[in-house]
Amino acid sequence: MNKISFFKGGNPWGVTKGIFITLLILVFSFSLAYAAYIISIERELQVKKDEFLTSGIAVQFENRSIIISPIAVETFADQVQVALVVPSLEKKSAVLRRIKGQYKIDPEVIGFRLDRDALLSDLQGRVRTFSKVPIVAKLVNESPEILQSDLRSQLPRILKKLDTPIVASSKDFSFTLRLRDHMDLVEFHKNADIEVSLTKDPFTQFVTNDWLKKINRPMVAVSISKGKGDKLQFDGKGKSGLVLNIEELRHVANTALLGDIVKIELPIEEQPFTVSSSPEVQAMGIKEVLSVGHTTYYGSPANRMFNISVGMRKFDGVVIPPGEVFSFNKNLGPVDGGNGFLKELVIKPEGTIPEFGGGLCQVSTTAYRAALYAGLPIVERTPHSYAVSYYSQVGGHGIDATIYPGVRDLKFKNDTSGSIAMQSYAEGSEAYFILYGSNDGRTVKMEGPDITNRHSDGTTENTKTTTLPVGKIQRIETAHQGFNTLWYRYITLPGGLASKEEIASQYRATRNRFLVGATAEEIAGGVKGPATPSFKD
Repeated sequence: MNKISFFKGGNPWGVTKGIFITLLILVFSFSLAYAAYIISIERELQVKKDEFLTSGIAVQFENRSIIISPIAVETFADQVQVALVVPSLEKKSAVLRRIKGQYKIDPEVIGFRLDRDALLSDLQGRVRTFSKVPIVAKLVNESPEILQSDLRSQLPRILKKLDTPIVASSKDFSFTLRLRDHMDLVEFHKNADIEVSLTKDPFTQFVTNDWLKKINRPMVAVSISKGKGDKLQFDGKGKSGLVLNIEELRHVANTALLGDIVKIELPIEEQPFTVSSSPEVQAMGIKEVLSVGHTTYYGSPANRMFNISVGMRKFDGVVIPPGEVFSFNKNLGPVDGGNGFLKELVIKPEGTIPEFGGGLCQVSTTAYRAALYAGLPIVERTPHSYAVSYYSQVGGHGIDATIYPGVRDLKFKNDTSGSIAMQSYAEGSEAYFILYGSNDGRTVKMEGPDITNRHSDGTTENTKTTTLPVGKIQRIETAHQGFNTLWYRYITLPGGLASKEEIASQYRATRNRFLVGATAEEIAGGVKGPATPSFKD
């Protein structure tokens, strides 16, 4: 068949194959010719454009004019800026500063710069028309974000944010940041209101120089093996690695500032330390970390620190078999000079007086916290009669435990299926109790402290003595505020059984107590010492 048929509306029509092929050739030839024509036109326009850009164009600014040649479109604005020395002034928002305790507002600065967008638009117009009409460079004003009037109108609200301290804390650390004392960390932004936030680089530097050094630490692994007698031996101090996420901290702090929140959680990322134990130890059920008790005692006298160090060594390697009740005093043994202890202040009914072993309550408090965090049943625990600042440096008030051989003890029970091993040590001004055993899946959550009934004694007590020169005054006890604390411990056992335990503590208010030097005759005759001693710490 030499004919190609087509149908249109049901009616056939057709052409011969020769005519059809001829038509295809004509269409293809026309398309090629048209494409070649378009390409030649574009080439011609590109040549003219290149010649135009190379020949240059006049640009004017105020009373100055220059011909820029050749023109680089991408950097045309920079060429104009440099060639005509176009001035610019950076815009600056109004700034609130604090100088010698007084606030001052520096006014805003309105900036100006070369109008680069208009300059490029004019150039593109000239290129399209190949016009040599000079381009006039212009300046554009830049308004700052925050004006002096903005800060003044909202100053009371802003000052409240700056004066209110932000407390950033975790279980083991607490820092207070009052922005008025660190105005270099502060920046302001204008939304519906003027918002206070923390600058990235200065805040990062501040935290790095201060908080980071106290928090960050590398992970230290531990291995456990049989030691001498009934005790175990530890190689390595078993410390989780800690890393403070500074950027997350800044985000959390900025969110708190936005919502007038004064307490935030430190975003500390923990790298658990690894534990390896010998087969003999594993057979006892001692395989992993159950809890870590941690306290600090910065500012303690030398004798107190010495006694804490001696006391911590008494418990290192102690094993608590399953079902057994641990007694702190039983494992501590005699507290006297023959067992390595020095005299230091001890809280007693008659006052705070020096005795052998003063400071051992730091050891018992650290052990108590380890038992709390492990979810072990507390059999016996007594809080101190008044609140001692050493025990609140980490964790806060209300989770301390006082001991006194023969009178007060700390006891808790091992209700797990395997033995529990204790690792205890003092390092610098920090104490650690780590409990190892077999994790049965129980979870522990601590909530508190809720502090109520704050009160003060408000009196002063003077006691005459011949141990001091006549008229000499020595403080023997500092007044402490009294209050009550309440913690909750939530324990969830495998299978979902949950319990809620209240940990209540009452701390009495104490008075300032002084020794006043006097003669034996004055003491025998009942001569009173000065009512209000002129004593300074």
